[in-house]
Amino acid sequence: MPTLTIIMPSEGDMTLVSQSSSSLTLKPIFFGGEACGPILKLSTETGDISYRIKIKADGRIELKKAD
Repeated sequence: MPTLTIIMPSEGDMTLVSQSSSSLTLKPIFFGGEACGPILKLSTETGDISYRIKIKADGRIELKKAD
């Protein structure tokens, strides 16, 4: 069965604002117009797939393949 792991970014990239039973609220810290969000890692029987969430200062969100 696949599992999803959320890997939090470094303290300087994003700050944890609050955590409740079902949600995390994060505040991005922007460097050069973007902030590094968490990595989403999907583990399956055939291997792992990881994507980093990139948050742009204009509100756009991009997924970038993570190593």
